[in-house]
Amino acid sequence: MRLLLLQLPALVGVLVGAVATYLTTAAQERSRWRRQQAIRWDERRLAAYSDYAHAVKKGISIAVRLAATRGVYKDDFWFGGETSEAELIDAEKERTTKWEAVLMLGDEAVVAAAREWHQVTFRLMRLAVGRSYAGSSVWGGVSRRR
Repeated sequence: MRLLLLQLPALVGVLVGAVATYLTTAAQERSRWRRQQAIRWDERRLAAYSDYAHAVKKGISIAVRLAATRGVYKDDFWFGGETSEAELIDAEKERTTKWEAVLMLGDEAVVAAAREWHQVTFRLMRLAVGRSYAGSSVWGGVSRRR
C-alpha cells in the first residue's frame, strides 16, 4: 500500500497529462474543422456571387443591344447581329436561377445590394423592350443608378 502511495503522484500526473493532451487535440481538430467549413462556404459564396454577376451582366448586355436596335440607346460597341426579346427572357430566367443561390448564401448587405442591382437591370430590360417610356435621358438616368 505504501508503494502505491509513493507512485500515486506519478499516476495522477500521467492521468492529468493524458486528459490535457486529449482536450488540446480535440480543440485543435474542432478549430481545423471549422476553418475548413468556413473555406468551403466562402468558395460556394464566391461561386454564387460570380455566377449571379455574370447572369446580371448578360441581361444588361442583351438589354443594351436590344435598346440600340430599337433606337432607345446608341451602342457604339456592338458590331451587329440580331438580338431578340427571347434572348432577354432566357437571360432573365438564368438570372432568377442564380439569384436563389445568392439568397441562400449571402448576408443581408449582399442580398440588399443584389436586389438593388436587380431593380436597375429590370428597369433597363423594360426600357429595352418598350414597356416604359424611353428616351436617351431616361435610359441614362436608369443606367447610372446604383
